[in-house]
Amino acid sequence: MRFLYWPAMICLVFMATSCLNNEEDAGGQLVKEQDEKIVAYLNQNNIKTTKTSSGVYYEMLKQNSNGVAVKDSNIVYIHYVLRDLEGNLIDSLSASADALQTARFLQEPNSVVPQGFYIGADLMNVGEKLRLFMPSYRAYQNFSYKTLISPDEIIMAELEVVKTESLEMQKTQEDQAIEQYIAIHQLDSVQHLPSGIYYQRLTSGSGDQAKSGDAVKLNYKGIYLNDTVFDQSTADKLLEFVVDRNTLIKGVNEGVKQMRKGEKARILIPSSLAYGPSIAIFPATIKDEFSKIAFTRPPFPPFTPVFFELELLDVK
Repeated sequence: MRFLYWPAMICLVFMATSCLNNEEDAGGQLVKEQDEKIVAYLNQNNIKTTKTSSGVYYEMLKQNSNGVAVKDSNIVYIHYVLRDLEGNLIDSLSASADALQTARFLQEPNSVVPQGFYIGADLMNVGEKLRLFMPSYRAYQNFSYKTLISPDEIIMAELEVVKTESLEMQKTQEDQAIEQYIAIHQLDSVQHLPSGIYYQRLTSGSGDQAKSGDAVKLNYKGIYLNDTVFDQSTADKLLEFVVDRNTLIKGVNEGVKQMRKGEKARILIPSSLAYGPSIAIFPATIKDEFSKIAFTRPPFPPFTPVFFELELLDVK
């Protein structure tokens, strides 16, 4: 059951050094060799930078002293260009290519890959642009992908902060998106419950109502608001859990507590009660392969509302 609850910010063995506080902790000879290689590149190209305690070097390309400073727990909207140290392009979403399209991540230490994006954004105001030189332990570690990324690759990045948003503003926008979905699809008798979920009873049940501590069994289908199904039960793969045991996403848990045995319901859930900020991976083309070795399963798109169609089969 792929939608069972999991922490969005995951630090596994593969990413262990990217979760450390300073470059000495990242370990040994590789740190020294990569630092020397970055310094040699900077000297050869006459680039003046500042080195952070994390081992990342940065050069300010555009300042905006009047811009709002990026803060932890902001949602950061960015333009970026990723290259290797030889200048080969890895990925790009730049203002020159498309000024209106941006990428985003939550400004928290383990919410974005490469981690250097978090380190860089932490130094910036909205409207500023940095060039970053990220040793591999602040980028992709020993991960490799086709011809784009080699193991232990030093990564250069241009990072521009376009805007920031609060989590409260994001929640409001997601509620609006859910309400728009309800209106477009003409869903009747949808309740917006105090927990934050939207609940629609599809068929009534006559059995016991699920309550905290009950063991429940369900058929389920998980769906994005664009109506794409991302997971569903089969005859030999039902959802079973104990209510309020924190074994799955909060929105499903809250929805099940509204149901009686035999009932079918649709539960629309903002990301704060679903998969939250997940983890943003750049470039998107590496997400699936990177996730196989770094995470328990591929991360969901950050800040994505979802809905579930549930049938409560049994309550004990």
